[in-house]
Amino acid sequence: MLFSTKLVDEVWDHLSDLKIKSTELTNEKDVENIIADSLRSEFEDVQQQFHVGGYLGLKVDIDIKEEVGIELKLAKDLDTADKIHRLFGQAIYYDNRKYVGNLIVLIAGTKSERDSPMLKEVMNFLEDIKIPSLFLKTKGKA
Repeated sequence: MLFSTKLVDEVWDHLSDLKIKSTELTNEKDVENIIADSLRSEFEDVQQQFHVGGYLGLKVDIDIKEEVGIELKLAKDLDTADKIHRLFGQAIYYDNRKYVGNLIVLIAGTKSERDSPMLKEVMNFLEDIKIPSLFLKTKGKA
């Protein structure tokens, strides 16, 4: 994937190589902490729950150097149209408001969740609107 900056390419590569244990997919906040800690081992200025500006008070899950944003979702939580619609709104807002091509939607889940038709549709739609999404790999039983 080619982004507009070298930093977002490096973050994408780091996330592509990252694997977490399937038993760690407990809740979004715990997974966010694991990912942020991993990013901090390689990048400076990694912030969690970063305010993207404006009056709405919206926050992206992880920000790197105020240049790259990561919106994290657990696949198991994307189980209704309302939750998926919310993700689309967050992605569009964060991409347009702050990151302009440097937002990554990161979805964490098991292999069977990754292969679900609903999740494939979500990721295809994000690709159609030019917001890259990545499925976080897990290790261990899935």
